[in-house]
Amino acid sequence: MSNPFGKKRMPLLASSLVYTCLILNIGMFTYNVIYPLDGYLQDRQIAMSSSSFQQRIRDVFMAENEEPSETQTLDQSVAMNRDLFNYMVPNLFNTSYPGVEIYTQFAVARLGLPPLKHVEPLKPEYGPVINDVTSFNYPISIAPCQNVTNAVNRTVFVAVISAPDNFEQRNLIRETWRTHLMEENKKYVFLQGFAFFLGRTENTVTQSKIEEESKFHKDIIQIEMTDTYNNLSVKSAGLFNWLHRNCAKMDFVLKVDDDVYVNVRNLVFFAQLTPYDHYSKSIFGSPGFFSPNRVGKWRISYQEWPWNQYPPYIMGPAVLIPGSTIMPLLAAIQTTPILPFEDVYYTGICTEKAGIKPRFSIGHAAVLTTLWKLHEVPDPCGLRKLLSWMTLTSRQMKNLHVVTDRYYHGETKCIVPGVNGTEKIISHNQPVHFYFI
Repeated sequence: MSNPFGKKRMPLLASSLVYTCLILNIGMFTYNVIYPLDGYLQDRQIAMSSSSFQQRIRDVFMAENEEPSETQTLDQSVAMNRDLFNYMVPNLFNTSYPGVEIYTQFAVARLGLPPLKHVEPLKPEYGPVINDVTSFNYPISIAPCQNVTNAVNRTVFVAVISAPDNFEQRNLIRETWRTHLMEENKKYVFLQGFAFFLGRTENTVTQSKIEEESKFHKDIIQIEMTDTYNNLSVKSAGLFNWLHRNCAKMDFVLKVDDDVYVNVRNLVFFAQLTPYDHYSKSIFGSPGFFSPNRVGKWRISYQEWPWNQYPPYIMGPAVLIPGSTIMPLLAAIQTTPILPFEDVYYTGICTEKAGIKPRFSIGHAAVLTTLWKLHEVPDPCGLRKLLSWMTLTSRQMKNLHVVTDRYYHGETKCIVPGVNGTEKIISHNQPVHFYFI
């Protein structure tokens, strides 16, 4: 990379100076995005090389300066700032993550995101609006949540993130752990709602099947956004916006992927026993991997994320979210540049802006585990310690349901060593306590 300051190489800048320079030049940067963005993000991104962008730069410059420079001078300045940006970014490589404010300033500069002045901010104190997350349309939806004011039990909404083509996964959930959810409803928890959240598909046959599926099961919410892996953060924004509009009063949301099996009895114990007032500014789950990958499926480039660590975040396949955090999270998403990895983005970066603490399950009971390397399902003592499992096959999902169903209907027992060589039976009705840090 050529040195924009001449042949003599600029000494390594302190991070704070680098960030300051980036911020000062925020309105003038152009940068070709390395990571392809789909759908909503693609619409949101400015086409840096287009004539409309050049005209926008001129308009902004003329509005903010009494004596604007000539067009040629401005174009040269834009090119210089691109070189400056490209030159300075390597100085951030492998430094510590500096926090959400610096991330926001860096990403706004990298992507060239202007404030969306026509969108009303949910929380003005969070900063300028850069993502329109309150205008989603939902071509398929379910009824809003009931306004429950005298519920004896905690209220829960279950949101399953699914892809348009995943008909088998959705039916498998309906046949397995959702049946337990219906059994527990109103007996131990009040189920405010259950829905599969999908994006849109361009395949007309698939869309017709989804519409028929919705008419039959009445449990589909389709968000008007392109459904791709890279758009999962946008999908989460669509979920939170729907909840903010239609289900603002529930105690907890369980957000899970459609390859996750849920131990509903432990979901009930979590909802019943978690001190809501104490944890109302928290979200719950199992810890993610805090070092960014530079290769593989979950790779992220240094240009997108120059730092050597992610903020503490929760693994995305299963997250427990108090209802009181939905609006602050949505407001944080509204004012924070999108990152493709949704779990890092909304449970790590946006929670910091919203003053919400990610809390990780510790001790004998965990919110999420994986069956990726297991050939067998857990025994009764093992399954009663877990709230959810990630699965790889429909066979694993079915086997998990069989052993869970048998245990909670008293057909199998959890037997542990007792005193003096005796054995002790742990009742399936004995509460499981989840502890978090």
